[in-house]
Amino acid sequence: MSPPEKPDRLVRRRRRRLSTVGEGPAIRYSIALTRNDLERSFGLVYQSYVDVGLQASSPGGIRFVKHHLLPQTQVFLAERPEPGELLGTVTLIFDTPLGLPMESVCGEAVDDLRWRGNRLAEVVALAVAPEFRRTNLMMRLYHMVFEYAHLLGVTHLGCAVMRPHAAFYRDVLLFEPVGDFVPYAPGNGLEVQGHFLDLRTAAGKADVELREFFHSKLSWTEGKLNRLLTPWSPETLRYFTVEKSDMAAHFDEKTRYILRREYAKTGHRFTV
Repeated sequence: MSPPEKPDRLVRRRRRRLSTVGEGPAIRYSIALTRNDLERSFGLVYQSYVDVGLQASSPGGIRFVKHHLLPQTQVFLAERPEPGELLGTVTLIFDTPLGLPMESVCGEAVDDLRWRGNRLAEVVALAVAPEFRRTNLMMRLYHMVFEYAHLLGVTHLGCAVMRPHAAFYRDVLLFEPVGDFVPYAPGNGLEVQGHFLDLRTAAGKADVELREFFHSKLSWTEGKLNRLLTPWSPETLRYFTVEKSDMAAHFDEKTRYILRREYAKTGHRFTV
């Protein structure tokens, strides 16, 4: 009888399996560019979060946060082109005067990283269709996030992680925990813990299976990147914050001021 595998060997096998770049059944990975893209993403996040208890049922059937309205925020998609089925999504939020959602979990750690001059971003709203949760689709989404964050000069990538998923983020993606598990009000009171990954040193810590994952480069041109930083249109703002939810009614003056200023930087107006 063979001896049981050591834990570190099991971790390496899991990394190898999940980081293998396989295209699978004609899956397309992209960035949300239309209102329909955003609505499908927010709908998948809503249903996934309801399923695990992070979200109570609500009439609108979508889940997003005020940080989604920032021009810098990007929503990543994995979909089957025919018939246009969304299989997975994740969002990358950059640090601005609006702050990061995870600050309610580990605010001191976030402030300390800022004080040291680091460029922060947070991964939120990760959701994968049930039949694809045991594939490497989530890793491919994270691949896009890591590439994009690196391109925009992010030094530290953060996320708030539920207890059942903490080992995956630490062992496979090499995030490091900060602080304790605490109840997360936006997550229906379930406990989460802050995690950060230093993108400058991650590749050096990775096994060979993950080095390509951390070192990949995007081929986007500067012009394409600038188009991706275009904020929501007035119609899209109203649709999501007034018609599909009551988010706009709950904005305080500080939030409105910050959003107006961030939109003005791109030559656009924040209109809700």
